[in-house]
Amino acid sequence: MPQSVTETIQQGFQLRRENRLNEARQCMQTAYQLCQQSGLPGELAQALKGLGQIERDMGNLDAALNCYQRAADLDRQQDNELTLAHTLRHLGDIHQDAGQLKQAEGFYSEALETYRNNEKTAPLDLANALRSIALLAQNTGKPEQARDLWEQARRLYLATGIAAGVKECDSHLAGL
Repeated sequence: MPQSVTETIQQGFQLRRENRLNEARQCMQTAYQLCQQSGLPGELAQALKGLGQIERDMGNLDAALNCYQRAADLDRQQDNELTLAHTLRHLGDIHQDAGQLKQAEGFYSEALETYRNNEKTAPLDLANALRSIALLAQNTGKPEQARDLWEQARRLYLATGIAAGVKECDSHLAGL
């Protein structure tokens, strides 16, 4: 058993990468409990996001939303807008997965605004946000908006050397 909260969280993410989801969930639940006891809000938010990812992987969207919403609340308290933007994008993704497109749009808008207004935004984070919003535009019948977003995301994926991202953008652009 890992010795620290950070090691427990890392172990949970490793188990998730290995697709050992039940074990990963148990590990993240342990990390969450340790964080609650120690009063570490940053680590608590990280454990909640890890648990939310695992719940999403397992198809438990309500549980995933709950985890991510609680993590977003903690991120807001920590005053780290880029971390919050990342969490908000994931909230948007989960809402989109659940067919709650209006809710997804609100989270995406806040995340995108934060990313565009922060000079420290990593190009990959912006590309991933644009990708999510492009999918939303396609799902809501806005092909011109989707095309513009896919093109923006493609440029960023290309600049960061993410071939899979470029390929996905090209596929969606071909279909529009």
